[in-house]
Amino acid sequence: MNITTERIIKHFPQSYSTSAPSYDSAFFDSLVRDYCEQNASQFNKTDPRCAKCIIVGEPSVGKTCLINRFAHDTFESEHKATIGVDFAVIKFKILETLFQLQIWDTAGQDRFQSIAMNYYKNATAAIIVFDMSRIATLSSCRSWAEKVTGANRDGQLKIFLVGTKADSLSPPAREFVEKEAIEIAQQLSVEFWAVSSQTGENVDNLFNRVTCLCFEDIISATIKRKEEEKRTKSVQYHENFVRLPQYPAILSKKSFKSKCKGKLLCCSCWPKIISKKWF
Repeated sequence: MNITTERIIKHFPQSYSTSAPSYDSAFFDSLVRDYCEQNASQFNKTDPRCAKCIIVGEPSVGKTCLINRFAHDTFESEHKATIGVDFAVIKFKILETLFQLQIWDTAGQDRFQSIAMNYYKNATAAIIVFDMSRIATLSSCRSWAEKVTGANRDGQLKIFLVGTKADSLSPPAREFVEKEAIEIAQQLSVEFWAVSSQTGENVDNLFNRVTCLCFEDIISATIKRKEEEKRTKSVQYHENFVRLPQYPAILSKKSFKSKCKGKLLCCSCWPKIISKKWF
C-alpha cells in the first residue's frame, strides 16, 4: 500500500487520557521548531525523514482494520488474515517539513513469526494491539512488548498499547477493560489508547501522535549529532546547522588535470574552485 496524499500536522496531538500512561511530549520542543524553520526548505529538496512503525498482536484483534481506517478511511468487517507482512507509507508535512511514516502490518499467527520478527528491527515505534471485546488478548501484550524491545535494544522505541473495538463494549465494560489495560501499560511504561476502526474513534489522533513523537525523536537526534560534530570540529556548520563545504588539499586526477596540472592546488586556485562549485 502506498498513500501519496500529504497530511498536514501543525499542532502536537495530545495523549488519549490524563489518567493513562503517556510520553511526556505535549508540544514540539523549541529546538526542534527552530531547526525545522531554518532547514525546512533544505529538507524538502532531499528525501524526507522517515520513521518505521510496526503493528503487532494476536490474530484477529484488528491490526489490519486499524491501518486501513487510517490509511484509506475504510472498514471491512470480514476478517482477512495477513500473510507474513504488509505495509503502508503515509506522507506528512510537520512544521513545514516533509516526513513519512512506514506502517508495517505483521501477522499474529505463530507460523509467520519467523518472517514477521525480521521486520521488527530498526523500528521507531511499535503498536501492540489487543481486542477490548476479548480481554484474554490483553494478557499476551507483555510477550509482544518483549519481542519488539528485544529486536530494538537502543532504548529509543516508542511503544503504544492499543485496544480496538472500543465501540462494541458497554460503558461499564469499557471502563473495566481500560482500567485493566492501563495497569499493564503502567507496568510496561508504554502509552495506552482505546480506538474503534469501525467508527474511526481516536484512530487519526493515535497515528498522528505516533508520527509526531517519531518526528521529534528523529529531528532531536539529528540536532544532537550535528552539535557533536560541531563541538569536535569534525564537520564545519553554520549556526543553523547547515553543513559548510569541505575543501581537500588535492583533487582527483580527472578533476584537477586542466587546473593545477596534476600538482597540489595553489592558493590562487581556491577562489576559482569555490566560485565554480567544483565540489
